Amino acid sequence: MRNIKHNLPAKPHNKPRGYKDNIKKVIDYMNENYTSALSCDELSSLINMDKYRFIRAFKKQMDKTPYEYLLDLKIEKAKKMLKAKDYTITEISMMCGFSSHSHFTTVFKKKTGLSPTEYRMSP
Repeated sequence: MRNIKHNLPAKPHNKPRGYKDNIKKVIDYMNENYTSALSCDELSSLINMDKYRFIRAFKKQMDKTPYEYLLDLKIEKAKKMLKAKDYTITEISMMCGFSSHSHFTTVFKKKTGLSPTEYRMSP
């Protein structure tokens, strides 16, 4: 049995080198461009990877999909702006790249448990 030859890699559980760097590159890009409409096609082409392979690699490393990560990023940026009280909630929703005030409010409440107004008024 020990002398059987096969074409399987010696350690199939090891990720190819560079995945971590590629995902970091995508995260940096997302942090800089979170206000624009980012797509998985755009993000995967940034690192020359197939879209579905990219999504799997991203989720494996970050424990969330690129879309979930992007939403969390937008909500974190919105939280800071809400506490600063420099802009209206509608302005914040647009500045954070949400298509509408109602979509922002729905996502914000789902992620934080509070509406943007409630969050702004909380201590």
